[in-house]
Amino acid sequence: MFKTLRFSLKKSKILAKIRKAVQSRKFDAQSILENVMKSAVSGKTMSKKELYTEELLTLLSKDKATTNVLLEYNLKFDNLREMISTLEQHGAGQIVKGHYVAVSAVAFIDTLNVLCNYWDNGGFKIEEKSQSESNDLMAYQMLQSF
Repeated sequence: MFKTLRFSLKKSKILAKIRKAVQSRKFDAQSILENVMKSAVSGKTMSKKELYTEELLTLLSKDKATTNVLLEYNLKFDNLREMISTLEQHGAGQIVKGHYVAVSAVAFIDTLNVLCNYWDNGGFKIEEKSQSESNDLMAYQMLQSF
């Protein structure tokens, strides 16, 4: 029980760091230009959000429940990165009730299970819907779940 509590606290701290990193992003032209220039000079550097997301994925790789879900659906942690990116691109890159939804969705077993169930080669696939519609619907569902 202590191990589970410790894992949960670590996960919560990382999710809070991700939320704070997202909230502090600047979207003005000057900061965007500075980031582009930095990338051009020194190569691609990871943002704080990306670093914390990798930290979270490393933590989740040690969680038996998470790895069991991935094994059940024959998925890897690269698929989780793709899911996060897909959710962000389709509108779930938002903070809802203190959660950055695109990342929190893969951090909790119930939502992870739903995501994995509908994941299909680089996107979500819901019966009788196009991949784009499925991606939009899954992002909407994740927003609603938080």
